[in-house]
Amino acid sequence: MINFASLKIFVAAVLTAVIAAAAVSCIRQDGGKAEPPSAKKLVSGVISESGISSPELVFGYGDEEYASRFTSLYHIPLENIVDGAFAISSGMSADEISVIRPAEGKEEEFLTVLEDHVHEEISVFEKYSPEDTANLKNSVIFSENGFVILIVSADSDAIRSSLLSFLRDPNSLPELTEPTNNATEPESNEPETTEPGTSEPETTEPETSAPVTNEPAVTETESVPPDTGSAEPIVQHEKKSYCYENELPESAPQDAGTFFADAVLLGDSRLAGLVLYTAPKVKYDFAIESLSISGVFTKNLADDGKGGKTTIANALGECEFGKIYLMFGVNELGWPYSSTFIGEYRRVVEYIKETNPSANIYVMTMFPTTKKYSDAHNNCNDLISERNALLAAMAAEEGVCLINTADALCTGEDFVLPDDLSGDGVHGNRTANRQIRDFILTHYSTD
Repeated sequence: MINFASLKIFVAAVLTAVIAAAAVSCIRQDGGKAEPPSAKKLVSGVISESGISSPELVFGYGDEEYASRFTSLYHIPLENIVDGAFAISSGMSADEISVIRPAEGKEEEFLTVLEDHVHEEISVFEKYSPEDTANLKNSVIFSENGFVILIVSADSDAIRSSLLSFLRDPNSLPELTEPTNNATEPESNEPETTEPGTSEPETTEPETSAPVTNEPAVTETESVPPDTGSAEPIVQHEKKSYCYENELPESAPQDAGTFFADAVLLGDSRLAGLVLYTAPKVKYDFAIESLSISGVFTKNLADDGKGGKTTIANALGECEFGKIYLMFGVNELGWPYSSTFIGEYRRVVEYIKETNPSANIYVMTMFPTTKKYSDAHNNCNDLISERNALLAAMAAEEGVCLINTADALCTGEDFVLPDDLSGDGVHGNRTANRQIRDFILTHYSTD
């Protein structure tokens, strides 16, 4: 005989189990309580599904280079997150997909961190790339399921849709396969570089068209907190407000043909002008248009000796050289915090000291812009002067050499670039760069 009471209990139990399973399934489908996928799996899945060619280098939490690149990109310690991954371009593109799971209570902070990062990138790219600038200005920053997400791409809407789909249904993510980043540590052989030509380059001056005027304000805002962790600026000479007590004194001139043979140039387009107009026979040339100080650790712009590319930092760690010249700052004028700029600069200096302890490190101050350019760009020479003082203090603290580039170009008391030394108001022309070269040849370490 059928025991209906037992049957009812059995059926009820089965229905309860089915309903519970369905409820769990629904929760997982809408992304509420399901175990979140790894950030790296999310980023890799989006790139795989979207079929995009850039950004293509993927790094995730726990990868050897993630921490270094993360710190340079976002200027915040890694311990503030519990998971994260980003895809960046192997070249100078601004394309980026970043997925970060902040530590508890830090979600709002990281939304601000990503906004500041985009602002910094705009200040660099608007001088060189209208396409990248547009993508940055149309970037997408949002939070979802405990992740804080940044998308910089011409396909940002499609990428966001794909990300949200995977967050709702993590089981639909493809299996994670490690991409070829070409960012592993270089082999012990030194990276390949192209030696500058030995003949004088063409005498064509830079274009004299008016510079782009849609640059962000370069003056500090009231909301910017005071700098911390930096010493007081070095006391300046009485005669010239733009000179510093710890700058290198003048010495007997060196021979241009041999002096640079063991030298590395590392900097932005202003330092690239030295190569363009004077063709020094350096050992390694990393003076690159639009390069910022943080790009030393984040941009894959150096040959890795294996047919791929790696970061300049990685390449420098495998190089042997006697001296290195650093010139950065003009691309970072849009950075809101001077402390961030000096912090990243110090990080590069300390890395070079660690990996090449016998090399002489020369920090070159920024030379000013012309008065016309400065007046049209929020009196940017005031900020250049302020940050030069911080560079001088940092050089003294780190025990490295300071070359006062401004002293090579400025005349008299005024901290301005003479009009006849620049075609665009920012970059030195042929004459200016010859003066800088000659200044370097008479200002060097005698230790």
